[in-house]
Amino acid sequence: MNQKKLRLLPFVTPIIIFASLLAALLSRREILPGNRIVSITFGLFAFSLMLTQVLISLRPKFLERKIGLSTIYKTHGKLAIILVLASIIHAVIIEVTKVSNAALTIASFSGSLSMLLLLLITLTGMLVLSSSYISKYPFVKRLKIHTLKREVGLLIHRFSKLAVLIIFIHMMLTDYVRANTALLALSILYVSLVMGVDVASHVHRKRLPKFVLHNSTQINEKVFELEFTQPKNAIMSYKSGQFVFVRFLASEVPDESHPFSISSAPLQSESLIKIMVKNIGDYTSTMKLLKKGDIAVLEGPYGNFMDERTALANTPLVMLAGGIGITPILSILRSQMAAQPSRKIILVWTLSLKSDLLMIDELQNMQHTNPNFSYHITFTNELVEAFDYGRISRDYLQCIKVNTLYSEADFFICGPRPMMSAVKSILLDNQVKPDNIHIEEFSF
Repeated sequence: MNQKKLRLLPFVTPIIIFASLLAALLSRREILPGNRIVSITFGLFAFSLMLTQVLISLRPKFLERKIGLSTIYKTHGKLAIILVLASIIHAVIIEVTKVSNAALTIASFSGSLSMLLLLLITLTGMLVLSSSYISKYPFVKRLKIHTLKREVGLLIHRFSKLAVLIIFIHMMLTDYVRANTALLALSILYVSLVMGVDVASHVHRKRLPKFVLHNSTQINEKVFELEFTQPKNAIMSYKSGQFVFVRFLASEVPDESHPFSISSAPLQSESLIKIMVKNIGDYTSTMKLLKKGDIAVLEGPYGNFMDERTALANTPLVMLAGGIGITPILSILRSQMAAQPSRKIILVWTLSLKSDLLMIDELQNMQHTNPNFSYHITFTNELVEAFDYGRISRDYLQCIKVNTLYSEADFFICGPRPMMSAVKSILLDNQVKPDNIHIEEFSF
């Protein structure tokens, strides 16, 4: 199955739930209010989407392996907008065709409350949690930096389970649902299954192995490299270029789960695993509070930046990094230097300021170890002696001879979204095969 078809997988669940609920509804059409069928249909559709949203938020591993976590979260955002629209249409039609009685008044209250929660959850996701949405609109970015806090956004977003229960209560308060045995049974079944999966997921996460912070090193003005000791009975099996969700349990750092790229290589050490964190927000600014011995949970790994075929091949690699996007690429470099020390690799790394530079000594050692490895660092906001100036452009790639590898190399891109989009366009314009372009675009 090709990637475009795989991306439709998250939409299968709401379609199945909605189709079965609608069939059950129409099986007892004689008890339906004649002027409410359309509104009820939209209500069932919204209910199906809400159940799916809870499942998607659990980051199901089987789905992540198929389409990637970035696609899962994008789908989560799209479904949220469709959910709100369906709920609004349902509410408007209900209001227009409303009949005043006590039961309907109670049902209307629960419906209005669930609508308020849905709007609040969706807006919070868009304005506080969605980096892809925030990056498109500068005023939203300013609002997030100066007014909205991520901790508050996460707290509000967790009300999604409460919204499901209120919607379920709203359904149970309507006569035609209670009178339709099939619809009632399916509604109870779906809510029970989803809530059961949610509880099981939380229990699983509570039992995840505990990692001990072995060392925290500040490697430039804003970046920390965290080194964890892995539990002997639960060594994490990961591939270079992957990332994990980190949550500190016994620490002065807030008890939140955040994704960070692994910078170490699987072959370097079984007992230690490294990640890099850049201070760019509320949570990451607390890294300075970390102490040796702090306890954390590392959930994952996630991502398929470097697939097994490319890792084992001997084709040239061109690594194109922007800023802290060097992290998963550094993991790949470390891994390749250990596994295939003579492989032809070119690193092109763009940075804003000299203070952003890190690991230059290690890059020099890699070049000394492997004559087929070379690196080119360019700065965009500052002239730095001995380094290039300017963005990664078609002319720049031609200048450093990357253009000679367009037909045979695998290209890996990781960095800010505008940079990744621009570089990908350059490669495609120069007939690089899409299958040879690998992008790590997950951001949280």
